[in-house]
Amino acid sequence: EIVPMERLVYTDSMADENGKVIPPSAMGMPEGTPDSMDVTVIFRDQGGITTVTVSHIGHGEGDPAASGWEQAFEKLAEVLAGG
Repeated sequence: EIVPMERLVYTDSMADENGKVIPPSAMGMPEGTPDSMDVTVIFRDQGGITTVTVSHIGHGEGDPAASGWEQAFEKLAEVLAGG
């Protein structure tokens, strides 16, 4: 689902370099890692500043998706800062 300037909703899964979906174990993920996870990204205008809220549902404790999102936002901040 894509709602411009508001929301993205999609299913996330592991894939190889050709885009073929693969099991998480092929990426070295622990047993029990789900084959797919639901992601919702909400964009809100807060007086000229965009607030982004990410919900990545389907993983439990020690969610590696959280660190992936943190890295993505750190890189985005660098790009926006001109670095």
